[in-house]
Amino acid sequence: MLCSPHESLRVKELEKGGGRLLMMAAATSRASAADIAWATAVDETGRRSDLLTGGKFTAAVTAGRDTTVNGVKFVGQTPSKTASLIIFGTAPITVEAVQNPYGQYGTPPATWDAGYRSLVSGGAYSEFPTSPMKIQISGLTIGNKYAVQIFETFWSANFATVFVGGQNQSSPLNLSGGPRPGSAASSTAQYVTGTFTADSDRETISLTSTTGYVIFDALQLRDMGAGNPNKNQIISALRAGATAGSVPSLDLSIEFETGSSVLTAGAIQELEMLGSALTSSDLAADRFRIEGHTDTVGNAAANKILSQQRADAVTSLLETKFGIAATRLQAVGVGEADLLVPTPDQTPEVRNRRVHIVNLGAQVTPAK
Repeated sequence: MLCSPHESLRVKELEKGGGRLLMMAAATSRASAADIAWATAVDETGRRSDLLTGGKFTAAVTAGRDTTVNGVKFVGQTPSKTASLIIFGTAPITVEAVQNPYGQYGTPPATWDAGYRSLVSGGAYSEFPTSPMKIQISGLTIGNKYAVQIFETFWSANFATVFVGGQNQSSPLNLSGGPRPGSAASSTAQYVTGTFTADSDRETISLTSTTGYVIFDALQLRDMGAGNPNKNQIISALRAGATAGSVPSLDLSIEFETGSSVLTAGAIQELEMLGSALTSSDLAADRFRIEGHTDTVGNAAANKILSQQRADAVTSLLETKFGIAATRLQAVGVGEADLLVPTPDQTPEVRNRRVHIVNLGAQVTPAK
């Protein structure tokens, strides 16, 4: 999908949380964390294919014992105490301010993959806001894109934990127990993915909720490589003759609000570079196809429709903000038909959620 009909080309989750504690956590983490674009929470299926792939695996940590799922090793906790609070994990991922390092109050279905069952059988939890729990990620490469995937556990109560990165927060993750005040129960545990561009060598993810409790099970981190190119790099990639024997083209990560074609503020900033490049003297005579692409999660027909709407939104911004003639731009929704990284159906893959720009050559001016 773009991530799916409910997500984005590289998803920007802008759902506004339903509680005062959520907004406090977002405000306090703003100065120390890049904004994370959260996807909609997804029900876990217990299959190894639930795990995010793509990019370069960096690290993974779990509140339980060492577990390997689909080739990804989640390192179990190595707790240490600071005052009355616990820190576990090792660089580059540590979890801080944990009150209860591990508990098991639920059981995944016996039909699930054995490694996955082990991964989501228990978690670390704290009372909030007495001791705000945080996930600290270090050793990041500034300017690179990263993807995080956070898994929740089976539990006897639904804490509705929300993860906050920068100014953005995830939707509440449901556990498979009875509801806590202010949140409905879910039939199964969930996971959530988010992407961000590192603006320092560290990222902080805060945990919060409206229930008074937060819980953490497991997280994996993947390095997706360099972020979007600057104006000169775009010009270089799209200039006619830039690539011998092939049509000049370029992939960009453009973010949208969940389930819509509304561009986020961050996406508009990213498109500043593209708009400036397309109006430069190097590219001003050329026409371009703006393609929307998705991964394979969700319904293929719905993905294609949403990808078209988002391609339309990009071309509309380029026309209105930069004065680019509509005759120079062609919007095409490709959906999941042309994957950058081939995957099975229903596989989340960040690199497949993209906008592809193709140089169609110079405009033909009718003779007078």
